[in-house]
Amino acid sequence: MDNTSDDALLLKGIAERHQPPLTLDQARDRLQQGGKSYREMLDRGHQAISEALANHFETVMDRDSYDTNHEMAEKLKRHEVTPLMVRLANDYWHDRYNEASKAAWEAPDGGASLITAAHYARMSVYEYAWPGNQDELIKFGLNWEPTAGSAEH
Repeated sequence: MDNTSDDALLLKGIAERHQPPLTLDQARDRLQQGGKSYREMLDRGHQAISEALANHFETVMDRDSYDTNHEMAEKLKRHEVTPLMVRLANDYWHDRYNEASKAAWEAPDGGASLITAAHYARMSVYEYAWPGNQDELIKFGLNWEPTAGSAEH
């Protein structure tokens, strides 16, 4: 897939998942208005869901076998998100956040970067899955930049 088709698929996903749904032009405007930070947030949400599918899929396979991991990965490549994918990502990143919170007690810097990275991933999943979900935070100009370690996942 080239970048143009990936961008078109991302816009289509934003338009369809936003509530109420947007036109492609409105989705393009939203992406442009959000700028680099917003695009990075969407990219992180996409990566976070992908990581959850790779690392957490087996835990729900027996009870939710109607959609295979391969099918979900293919949908995600097209910027499509299913309820199961969101549930997997939410569960996975909830666990990562809890792990980061526990590890923060042992970290020399107080672990703020660990917690921030996990929280940013969770927020990014929400915004990617449901564009507009984080609008209140974004509107207030909170700069939720990923920390150095968050892009590794």
